[in-house]
Amino acid sequence: MALALTALAPALPAQAAPKPMPTVTTGPVDKDLDGDGVPDLVAVGGPGTGLGSGVWSGLGVKSRKTGVGTGEVQTPASNVGLRGNGVTGDDSPADFDGAQVITGRFTGVDHQDFLYYYPTGTSAGNGGVIRGAGDGTMANLTETSSRSSPTI
Repeated sequence: MALALTALAPALPAQAAPKPMPTVTTGPVDKDLDGDGVPDLVAVGGPGTGLGSGVWSGLGVKSRKTGVGTGEVQTPASNVGLRGNGVTGDDSPADFDGAQVITGRFTGVDHQDFLYYYPTGTSAGNGGVIRGAGDGTMANLTETSSRSSPTI
């Protein structure tokens, strides 16, 4: 007599095809002054701020491993407002004292611009736009600025 053994095992489920890696697309990034896909930091200096007069820019740091921003900025920051905005007539960084500055795409180009506005002081209600150069700095003021006196 011979004994025959047959192993019975349940069938394994079919393996799902591996999911494709997501594609990372980069488009315009808010507050990205130099076009590297990482937000940058802008602060206005002047009396009482702890910074010298002008507009200070700290470019964002990109991770070498992941290629995305780390949430840090490069130091030291650069004063991109050294030529002022023309509000006092002497084109000095002190032109920005008391102003607020925000960045955005205000002139219709593919990089960030600088909008400055005076909420208080002798220039209260005035402001303007200075086109960004695309490298984290301001373009030549005499060719690219727009000043306004809004009625509020």
